[in-house]
Amino acid sequence: MTKRTLTLEIVGVTLVALGVIVLWVMDPILTAIFMMSRSGAADAELIRQVWPHCIVPPEWIRPPNQWAKWEIPEIYARLSVVVLGWTLTTAACSSDTSVASSVI
Repeated sequence: MTKRTLTLEIVGVTLVALGVIVLWVMDPILTAIFMMSRSGAADAELIRQVWPHCIVPPEWIRPPNQWAKWEIPEIYARLSVVVLGWTLTTAACSSDTSVASSVI
């Protein structure tokens, strides 16, 4: 693998990670859950209705203002998943280069 190929792979992985950050990580902040609220419904129910698969369960956050307290830990958890995935993928690309250069 050449240095140019490695650079293109890392740039591609970085662009995908940035896209995931915009579309998935920032989703809790960009969604106006207060507009979807039903009278009498708990924040945890609304969070589960909008995001059925959460990294941080909304039940872990105490009311009042459960939504406002939940979105920050959820964003940090999602960002951690993306950064970990980016780091592992970039490391795998780099290790492929070192293996290929030792074979040659």
